[in-house]
Amino acid sequence: MLFKSTLVIACGALLLSACISRDGAQAAMNRYPMHDVKLGGPAPGVCQWNEKTGVHYSGIDDATGKPVSGVLCTNVYESNSTIHSDR
Repeated sequence: MLFKSTLVIACGALLLSACISRDGAQAAMNRYPMHDVKLGGPAPGVCQWNEKTGVHYSGIDDATGKPVSGVLCTNVYESNSTIHSDR
């Protein structure tokens, strides 16, 4: 019984650690040419196998002034990021 409880807690911690932190996501979005960025919920299944679970974003493109949206994915250390556009 103790083993099952420990296993469930360990798996839960592992899953939570696979999500991008809000601060990390905001810092990553600041590197892209857009403003009024809003972060949404998690986007499982969008990012590559070696990246954390992404988060949805929306904002305004600096160059065109048009709304943009998609998913932000980062590597495990949140030092590199990529965005996948919805459009």
